[in-house]
Amino acid sequence: LDEGQEGSYFAVAQAGGEGDIIVEAGDEGDINQSAIGDFAYQWDFGDGSDPVIGQGATHVFVDDGFYNAILTVSDDFGDQATRIFQVAVANVAPMIDSTDVPQDLDEGQQTTMSAAASDAGAEDLLSYRWLIDTDTTKSGPTIQHAFSDDGLHTVELTVTDDDDATVSQSFTVTVTNVAPVIDVVDVPQNLDEGQQATMSAAASDAGAEDLLSYNWLIDTDTTKSGPAIQHTFIDDGTHAVELTVTDDDGASVSQSFAVTVANVAPMLDMVEFPESLLAGQLGFFSVTFFDLGSADTHTVTWDFDDGQTADGLNVSHTYDTPGPY
Repeated sequence: LDEGQEGSYFAVAQAGGEGDIIVEAGDEGDINQSAIGDFAYQWDFGDGSDPVIGQGATHVFVDDGFYNAILTVSDDFGDQATRIFQVAVANVAPMIDSTDVPQDLDEGQQTTMSAAASDAGAEDLLSYRWLIDTDTTKSGPTIQHAFSDDGLHTVELTVTDDDDATVSQSFTVTVTNVAPVIDVVDVPQNLDEGQQATMSAAASDAGAEDLLSYNWLIDTDTTKSGPAIQHTFIDDGTHAVELTVTDDDGASVSQSFAVTVANVAPMLDMVEFPESLLAGQLGFFSVTFFDLGSADTHTVTWDFDDGQTADGLNVSHTYDTPGPY
């Protein structure tokens, strides 16, 4: 028999010589019942269940193994006869009755997977094992799991009874990519031209296995990469900064900023001029300077304090009248 399978049992007894009882047991249709007398029949199936009274009996063994079923037949005179039968009961693999495995998820989304199984052997203990993507195992009729990357993922459920018989069922879960999220950003809003500034950001992705790239677009013509960059604005004005974070599946998120850059006056570096001249003598004047705003344009004007001016880095001038200037 298989565990959980109902078996039918039947016996016939008749009186023999000197108080003996002759017992024949087997299938009801195969036994000669012509000699049936007034006998009491008791079946003990050896598995701890209650004895069954009657000439015929049915019984279900709830676990596999070898059992000694004992038939005891008694007559009105107190005589008894006993027959022992060995019944071999085979183990039966469990059955998966129901499952709940989501078929479509987002990466990073926590999901619950569950299953219910049964076994013809009512005494069998069942264990549940979930194999996810060939490298992650979890146990129990109900588990929780979050897929750390998008794509097609495999889930295999195996239910095993305490005699190592198993049944398995496989599933495919489609996991959708999710765009990253910019969590923290530090972009100075006010700067001086020529001032070096650090800009930084931190982003996260629901797909824990995703690789993130950071791209900074400054004034439509300058790009820099990385979670932290340095940049110097070479001219005053309002400048645009756009940060884009992209995962390795091409999903992206962007955030824009406006940076106000103030003008900084140029600074003289070296001025050369004659400290004394004669009236009518030609003097030479020169200057060098620098400006933090390297994109600035400049005009150099000399005022000679005699009503005359000149433009340029290098100029000459003649004073017509003696005096301090």
